[in-house]
Amino acid sequence: LGADSDYSGNSDDRVILVGSNINTSQTIPNLNVPLYATNQSTISVNTNLSFEPGVELQLASNGGFKVNSNGSLAIIGTAEKPVVLTGAVKSKGYWNGIQYTFSGSADNKIEHAIIEYGGAESGNTHALVGYFGQAARGSVTNSVLRGSLTNGIEVSESNEGEIIITGNTFEDIDGEDVLDQRS
Repeated sequence: LGADSDYSGNSDDRVILVGSNINTSQTIPNLNVPLYATNQSTISVNTNLSFEPGVELQLASNGGFKVNSNGSLAIIGTAEKPVVLTGAVKSKGYWNGIQYTFSGSADNKIEHAIIEYGGAESGNTHALVGYFGQAARGSVTNSVLRGSLTNGIEVSESNEGEIIITGNTFEDIDGEDVLDQRS
């Protein structure tokens, strides 16, 4: 799929993504139409995954990401072209969230992103973004987190990894903006 192609003008102007495991390092390109991950369960990230600025990824009900110890997830947009992870339906808690599980990669970064309409109560994390396990590390900076039935960001009490949270905006979060259980 090339960014120089035009994927608009269809009855549904989205590119459909199917699968539940990411085992090959890749960068998701900005195709100038939304991408839709149809998987209604957690997508396991077992390698390096990143997004180009301007990508919009819509997630199915109960969808989400679990970044495992051998994986990393970089969601890095720009102020002009944020990366958007949203629910396929714009409803609080529609998808689960992003869970960094034991992933100590320095590439775990969320910057200039909009993470919205996740944080389901039954999800893999009780937040839009969660850090679990002793070594989990990452950063969420200059981003907007909104529309969560639970928390904005959650850090487990057993976590000893470096977590950087700064310059973010939280909107319509039912739980805590940042629930840091280490303190």
